[in-house]
Amino acid sequence: MEFALKFPEWFLEDQSVKNVKFYKIFPEIGLSNFEKNVRLDNFSTAHEFAIDLLYKINGILASKLSAVSSENHAILFLLHQSLSTTSDKLVYFLKREDGKIKLVLPVNIYNKSGKVVYRVGESIFKIYGKISKKIDLPKLESLVEFKLFSANNLPLDDYKLVFSSNDIEGVWDIITMSMRGIKSCQSWDVDNKLRQNIIGSVLDPNCGIIYLTHDKSNSEYGSHMVKRSMVRFVKGIYDQKPKIIIDKMYPSFNNRVFLLFKEELERRSNLPVEYGPEIEKGKYFLPGNYNNLPKPYLDSEILFGDI
Repeated sequence: MEFALKFPEWFLEDQSVKNVKFYKIFPEIGLSNFEKNVRLDNFSTAHEFAIDLLYKINGILASKLSAVSSENHAILFLLHQSLSTTSDKLVYFLKREDGKIKLVLPVNIYNKSGKVVYRVGESIFKIYGKISKKIDLPKLESLVEFKLFSANNLPLDDYKLVFSSNDIEGVWDIITMSMRGIKSCQSWDVDNKLRQNIIGSVLDPNCGIIYLTHDKSNSEYGSHMVKRSMVRFVKGIYDQKPKIIIDKMYPSFNNRVFLLFKEELERRSNLPVEYGPEIEKGKYFLPGNYNNLPKPYLDSEILFGDI
């Protein structure tokens, strides 16, 4: 097959790419390349993770009360008190802006002299950063609750849901899966062994890709991938029944996006769909002969070859 010059030389010159006949199973099961406009409103999910994060921050502040000076103690105590409330009151810390949730202070925090130290509407993250300069606090980025909130705080927007596997579009989407806003060990600047995994994904007849993107953000390699997963056509070890596996979602899992992926793949293929990281080890295999092919990188416990 012929490629445009934008493909990297290590891919074009690979003997497997030159010699293997390019074939994908997906068009035969109703999954030709497609894109679909979708409206994503992830507010309710992001809301839950925002409340969890506020509880976590409050717990951290409470644990530091005994270790600060009297002046800082008063400020910290007032902030702690404002956070020590029921979840229905914590919604006052949540502000929806540009379709995303911002965590902001709903009341002024004063020092003993009556001076405003932290103002209404000030970012909780900025306040946390200011406090961390005075006392030792865990980095926000290290908190599981922060990571979950950030991963799920997607803006209310129009997106495109894209699936591809075959033709030049499929090749390009798969080879650039980690070059369009999502970094992983499958980016082009990895060593030759990992590049073989990228080639393996392109040549694997049972491998496709599904991702969420929108036209507002693009890179030199194409539209920015907001969320993406590899898609595997598999069969059961014991019953030989076909199924589709959505492999690990990058850069992080989002249940609303997963449901969008799952529902669309099931509707078009009429096959059951499962999430790879949740499947039982050794339950499924990728049908076909993989002896002479570079193998794709798999996040899920799936076997290679006919059983």
